[in-house]
Amino acid sequence: MVKRPRPYADKKQGPESTASLTWKPGRARVRIALLGAGIAVIGCILCPFRSAARSPDEPLAVVREIRVVGTQRIEPDVVLLRLNTRTGAALDSAVLRSDIHSIMATGYFRTVTVEKEELPEGLRLIFTVEERPTIREIRYEGNKALELKDFEKVVTLKPNHFLNVAEVQENVEKIRKLYANEGYYRANISYETPAQENNQVSVVFKIQENKEVKIRRVLFLGNRAFPDKKLRKVVESKKKKFFSFLTGSGTYKEDVLRDDVTRLTLFYLDNGYLRFSSKPPETLIAQDGMYIVFLLEEGEQYKVRNIRYENMSQAEEERFRGQQKLREGDIFSREKLQQDILAMTDYYADQGYAFADVTPLYNPEDATQSVDISYQVKKGEKVSIGDIRIRGNTKTRDKVIRREMALAEGDLYSGSLIRKSKEEINRLGFFESVNLTTQPSDAPNRLDLVVDVKEGQTGTLSGGAGFSSTDQFIFMANITQSNLFGRAQVLSLNAEVGGTRQNFSLSFTEPWLFDIPLSAGFDVFKTQRIYEDFTRESVGGALRLGYEFLEHVRGNVMYKYEDVEISDVSRDAPITLRAEEGRSVTSSVTLSVVQDTLDNPLYPMRGFLNIASTEWAGSIFGGDSDFVKLQLDTGVYIPFYLNTTFHLRGRVGVGYGIGGDRLPVFERYFVGGISTVRGFDVRSLGPEVQGTVIGGNKQLIFNVEYLFPLVPQVKLRGMGFFDAGNAFSEDEDLRPQALRLSAGAGIQWFSPLGPLTFVLGFPLDRQEGEDSSAFQFSIGAAY
Repeated sequence: MVKRPRPYADKKQGPESTASLTWKPGRARVRIALLGAGIAVIGCILCPFRSAARSPDEPLAVVREIRVVGTQRIEPDVVLLRLNTRTGAALDSAVLRSDIHSIMATGYFRTVTVEKEELPEGLRLIFTVEERPTIREIRYEGNKALELKDFEKVVTLKPNHFLNVAEVQENVEKIRKLYANEGYYRANISYETPAQENNQVSVVFKIQENKEVKIRRVLFLGNRAFPDKKLRKVVESKKKKFFSFLTGSGTYKEDVLRDDVTRLTLFYLDNGYLRFSSKPPETLIAQDGMYIVFLLEEGEQYKVRNIRYENMSQAEEERFRGQQKLREGDIFSREKLQQDILAMTDYYADQGYAFADVTPLYNPEDATQSVDISYQVKKGEKVSIGDIRIRGNTKTRDKVIRREMALAEGDLYSGSLIRKSKEEINRLGFFESVNLTTQPSDAPNRLDLVVDVKEGQTGTLSGGAGFSSTDQFIFMANITQSNLFGRAQVLSLNAEVGGTRQNFSLSFTEPWLFDIPLSAGFDVFKTQRIYEDFTRESVGGALRLGYEFLEHVRGNVMYKYEDVEISDVSRDAPITLRAEEGRSVTSSVTLSVVQDTLDNPLYPMRGFLNIASTEWAGSIFGGDSDFVKLQLDTGVYIPFYLNTTFHLRGRVGVGYGIGGDRLPVFERYFVGGISTVRGFDVRSLGPEVQGTVIGGNKQLIFNVEYLFPLVPQVKLRGMGFFDAGNAFSEDEDLRPQALRLSAGAGIQWFSPLGPLTFVLGFPLDRQEGEDSSAFQFSIGAAY
């Protein structure tokens, strides 16, 4: 008998995927089967009440063989492994249907059919599959505003993967959203899948970008407490302005608009409007652009009536009441409430209560427009630090990281000390990322502290070039390893070669001598500088010691020996220069105090760097020159709005000879250039004699920078700057009115080669013979 069931189709696979079961006996038995079918029909008519079910004693057909045909890229075993039907077992129709579902669920096949052939001893099952086409390539046509790399960030389709129409349609929507977030709200995205040879297809996304949608106006309906002008400062969706092409404002973006609703909600909650709500904003597209309308329901403003503290001591309550930001009688503020909760949580965390929980309970009273706040405190048990585990330090030794930790194993848990430990490890400058987390310990009431670091680049090979009318071309090279052998030792080799200068130096520093915060190091150098009226050459070295006697405050002592030769002095040079001709030795001792709280030594965003130093040179140390130099260098980075930073720096230096000696020319102050007053040539500012800058015995320099991120992911930031400075002779006072002024802009990039700085400066008080601008750059920490 021939039996052909209805074709099976997997609804999940869509119209492109079908499957069926087919019985295929030999031709010889077709007539007998038809005759049997006729007899069975007559029997059913004559005996309507007789059951048509199989007799319980009738044997089931046994599966003797299973074959898979039609596979091309997929191995037949992939199909066989999905089957629950086994050879040697009786055929079960329910299991067979489940097998088909299982094969289709792989997503590899467009259709699956099963044919059953009778064998003398049972059945042969033949699974015939038709594979889905694979993707040969993915193309984008019509895109101009977005590039291939932009699509690759969101599109999940991959070449050589099987085509899935549902996935293609999902990616169409992803591309549409990508365009919408870039302001192309009216972009149309479609796709085609032209067939290729070998059962492959190309997926072609057809893109019609249309014009970028610009915001014409942002409106608010329902606002009574705050005017539109105030609310427009809250939202990020801004109307197009003249400078929008620089700032990126004025472009409609779906994600930004969605976040604007949250920004408005938080703003109103911070101003006491506890019942505030907002409907989804409406967008209207007109010929002149898009109109965005925010639909607001402000409600009433609430004030704080009473504040209670539960489950804490009287002393703790008095402490919190004295420090809280949100007080009784104040307008309710969500932000201040969170600050108070954080302050209380931090206080308990610093007492060892790692799991302290502070929950505010408040219920607005509409009749009086007031709210009572009750802080519920659950301290939990005190916790100590268990094991400290360091992970990810493939180069840096454990002890280098451990000595920066403010906590040790066995110490009482402290949230602020954990944060401080993270900051100190980050200040090393060795790691791209530093994360401290806690994990349960095997011991009771203990938490293990896990320090995860990602090693960064500590060795740099950098170079640079510059040009000025004074120095001509200058080429610079630097090799620095700031984490030598993973011990935090610093080794640096520098070279400067130009038409008028040659400088070579080697420096080494051990920051923790004898495993205590005692630094030691040495410097060796050789320099030559050709000036207009003379040439200066020197060879020397220095020994250094430093000790951190207070947190972030280090005292240093340095002994320097320098053999200096002044030659090729012009006959027309000032007498002060001619007197310096010949060879002399400078032997000096420098005492300095350094306060360094910068959050990052190479890319600082906040903190101080203050240096006060005194250098004393004299025959008592075996030298020929007798002089004293006093210097103060103070700088601060102040975080500002949206990850921007102000950098303020001031420097003053005074030097004078001892015993009637004059301050040597090679120790005098010369101002100008990228490291002092930008916009002027290097060493071009200061006292002059017969048209030659001879340097001063005093200098005064001020720098103001505004730093803003350009591409934070690669640490690229821009700057605007204002500089003021000059050098003064012995008979001059430090007069602010005599400072030379400049302003300009530049960029800083912490590149794989090291810090790069490019600036374009303009003298604001340009004098005759001076250039109207100066472009200067350096590779390395030049400023």
